[in-house]
Amino acid sequence: MAESLEDRAGAASSGGSKTIRARSFILEDEKGRTRAELTMTKDGPALWLLDEKGELRAGLGVVKDGPMLWLYDEKGEQRAGLTVFKDGPALWLCDEKGENRAGLGVVKDETALMLRDERGKPRAWLIVAKVGPALGLLDAQGKPIWQAP
Repeated sequence: MAESLEDRAGAASSGGSKTIRARSFILEDEKGRTRAELTMTKDGPALWLLDEKGELRAGLGVVKDGPMLWLYDEKGEQRAGLTVFKDGPALWLCDEKGENRAGLGVVKDETALMLRDERGKPRAWLIVAKVGPALGLLDAQGKPIWQAP
C-alpha cells in the first residue's frame, strides 16, 4: 500500500506526525534569496526552482491535462519541456529565444518527431505508425517538397 506524503513526513520527524498546510511555501537560501517555491495555482500544484541569481531554472507542475516539467537556461528562457497527456508523452526542445524547435511525441500506436526552423515553421517530420514509417520535408512556407512513402 502506498504511503501518503503526510505519513512519510511524520515518519521523518522525531517528534511524531506533524502536518503543515498552506497554499504556498517559499524556500530561501542563507542570504534570504528565494530559491524554490511550492505553490497551488489555479491550474494545480507547481514547484519552481531558481538559481543563485534568482533566474527560473526548472518547474514541475500538475495541470488538468497532466504532469509537466519545464527546464530553463541561465537567462530564464524555456529550453525543454516534458509532459504526459492523456493520449501519451511529449518532449519539446527550444532554441535560445525559447522557440520550439523540436518535438517528440507518442500517441497510441504512433511516434512522431517534428523539426522546426528558427521562425518556428515545421520543416521536417518523421512518423512511425502501425502501417509503417513516413518521412517528410517542407519548404520555408510549409509546403511539402519531399515525402516518403
